[in-house]
Amino acid sequence: MYSYNTSAFDTASSVSEGVLVGLGLVAIFIIILALAIGIFMIVCQWKIFKKAGKNGWEAIIPFYSTWVEVEIAGLNWWWFLIVIGPTLISVLGIPVLSPLASLAALLGTIAVDYNICKKMHQETGFLVLLILVPIVARPMMAFSDKYQFDNDVDVNPNAFFGGNTTTTTNQTTTTSQKAETKTSTTASKNTKFCTNCGTKVDKDVKFCTNCGTKLN
Repeated sequence: MYSYNTSAFDTASSVSEGVLVGLGLVAIFIIILALAIGIFMIVCQWKIFKKAGKNGWEAIIPFYSTWVEVEIAGLNWWWFLIVIGPTLISVLGIPVLSPLASLAALLGTIAVDYNICKKMHQETGFLVLLILVPIVARPMMAFSDKYQFDNDVDVNPNAFFGGNTTTTTNQTTTTSQKAETKTSTTASKNTKFCTNCGTKVDKDVKFCTNCGTKLN
């Protein structure tokens, strides 16, 4: 009877050890897989930064990489604070605001992706893929020649909130530049410069108003 109990105990102990070893191997596999995915995603971010005209190494610096991504997306600087909000709340020790900060950070991340998709001429479908399955969408953005940044694309600095102020500003600037160019061209036709001292004078003036040199 005593021998039987010892054998049963040894068997149970062996099974428990086997289960623990198995769980340990699974845990190690998950850690290695997560590390490999993390490194791969950093490589993808490196390539995306390069496509956007930034330095690849900027993708590996915590927080600064987020700042650069917000800049690439053409968003206002304070979106950076929204995206890193959960970390700020944790540092400040205000756990009651953690759920709100996490929700805001998610919204900020979507805003970044939204503008980047616009700069890559991608539609809403790709944005959804980028949000739901970034491990699929980001490698596509990084390694496919189909996905290229077009920094001439006008984006809203507030993403999907409000009107496209960037476009309006650019249009106003362009109109102003055209008007200035036209004015400058007209003025240049009605003026000339003294060959002696370089003073600008009206086209019909015969003598320089500064040095008196006779003008042709």
